[in-house]
Amino acid sequence: MPGRAIWLAATRRIDLEAQLGPLSGALGVLQCAAAAAHLESDATGNVVATAGGPRHDAAAALLLTP
Repeated sequence: MPGRAIWLAATRRIDLEAQLGPLSGALGVLQCAAAAAHLESDATGNVVATAGGPRHDAAAALLLTP
């Protein structure tokens, strides 16, 4: 996808589990709430929601843009 590096460079990152501890099934719900709050605020940039990673069996990511 052309230009994706630009999108990722402008993406705000907030680690909810680092702030709140393990969230299990609630992680996605809180990520969507944080993303919606960010996109509705005067803040600029995109939102990326991720789950899982190299230490897990699976991983997923969603990039939200205004």
